[in-house]
Amino acid sequence: MKCRKLLAITLAAMMAMGTMTMAFAEDSGSVSYDDYKPHEIDGNVVGTTDPAVAVSGAGTSVTVSGSVTNDNGKGVKAESYGTAKVAEDVTASTTAVYATNASNVTVGGDATSEGSDTGSNACAVYAYYGSTVTVEGDATRTGDNGSAVVAGTQSTVTVQGDATVEGKNGYAVYADNGTATVYGNATADSDYSYAVYANNSTVTVEGDVSASGTRGYGVVASGSTVTVNGDVTGSNDQGQAVSATNSNIFIGGDVITDYTDWDDGYGVEITVSGDSQEEPYTVIVEGDIATGDDYSNLRVNLGGTLDEGTELSDLVEIAVGSVNPDKVVAYDSEYNDLTETLLASIRYIVSVDEESAAVNYTGTEEFYDYDTAYSGNKIIVSSGKKGYKIDDLTAGQYATVTKNKNGTWTVLVNDGGNLVLCATLVKNSDGTVTVVDTSATTRTKTTTAKYTVGSKVYMNGGAWILVGIDDEGIWTLRSLRAFKEAELTDREAVLESMLTVAELADVLTTEAGGHVQEIDDGGHIVIRCERGILTASL
Repeated sequence: MKCRKLLAITLAAMMAMGTMTMAFAEDSGSVSYDDYKPHEIDGNVVGTTDPAVAVSGAGTSVTVSGSVTNDNGKGVKAESYGTAKVAEDVTASTTAVYATNASNVTVGGDATSEGSDTGSNACAVYAYYGSTVTVEGDATRTGDNGSAVVAGTQSTVTVQGDATVEGKNGYAVYADNGTATVYGNATADSDYSYAVYANNSTVTVEGDVSASGTRGYGVVASGSTVTVNGDVTGSNDQGQAVSATNSNIFIGGDVITDYTDWDDGYGVEITVSGDSQEEPYTVIVEGDIATGDDYSNLRVNLGGTLDEGTELSDLVEIAVGSVNPDKVVAYDSEYNDLTETLLASIRYIVSVDEESAAVNYTGTEEFYDYDTAYSGNKIIVSSGKKGYKIDDLTAGQYATVTKNKNGTWTVLVNDGGNLVLCATLVKNSDGTVTVVDTSATTRTKTTTAKYTVGSKVYMNGGAWILVGIDDEGIWTLRSLRAFKEAELTDREAVLESMLTVAELADVLTTEAGGHVQEIDDGGHIVIRCERGILTASL
């Protein structure tokens, strides 16, 4: 009897202090809390009304140990400082997670929106007005006119997996005065959709950004900072990879768009609305800007005109791995051609091929974390291994390489960049090593590396992905570019256009006598070759 009285007193005290836990041993129907107390649900919530879980008010919280599903509306709705935690997935017929007015939601699994609703009722995650949402899995929207991630008005959304929209007129990531971080890929795979749209926001995607379908856009940014650590791919059908207005763009991979029948298409389009500002915007593409035949790889639009004494680099600083200089254009508001000015202002990123021997180089300028050089600059390259000198050096498809009498090599930077240094060494006959005087140069770097599965391989200026290495050292490469079926009627001719004669000689033939092993489901060419193919590359 004393024990029962003690238990009753304890429960009463817990209720009085607002620490009572509401527990459900079986699946619960829709629940709603606005009593400024914490609550726990042991199991799943299967919604019977809209929303399945509602929480509102400072101090009001709910923790669900299972999943939340709702075929009748939203999954989790948090408002006015409310907090919700769901251990597993949240799936809903409208918006899976809806958070407004400084609320906080954490989902331990995936957030998925499926259905025919539109706008704020068609999102995997919708966060506005100072709210915070974390999804530890993927955020996926299936259906037209919806979004995987919406981060608006001082809200923060973090997705540990991928953000994907599968439907027309959708957004994988939509940020409006908010912050969104996706640790996987951001993908929009239907017509008239955006993989990343940012307005006065900060968006980071650790993986790749890609858009497909008619007029699919990879990254569209205005007044924002967008960072993509992988590749950015625009639609091959009237789409665009990157469009940036008064924004900072950082891309760690390549920019790819292959459509060839639309004269107004661009790989990277940069618009600077004014003719002066305190600090220049920054656009960095670490890899290649590769587009279809009728595309401009890089275009800069200037909203004003260049004042006397003002350089284009005072407005926007651009650094790229490589870009076709014949497909670079720039104009001001009076349609004055600034293309030559733009070419002179581009910084080209210098790197060392993963297959290269160790080298030192000088004559570059550090920009962010990159070594860069302008067209017309000279880079002096020497051996990075004591007792050895450079026997041969290549530096991409655009640079001019000259061997010096003192054993060093000079790389003259030309428009286009592609400054990938690849050296072979030979031992000095007298055992000495050539040393470069670096007293008047800006930086020296020594780099060694080797290719691994997943590495990018550049041949004849084109990019391939190393997808396999067998026990005999034979490489399997897949073209980074995806081809349309109509382009592959003569696949051998296509391959010959992508490689030099020397490179093609190292590609293994099939039993049928051709060089192309297969065309994968995505339209990529697959070949097998000897590792020595790189000695004739670049």
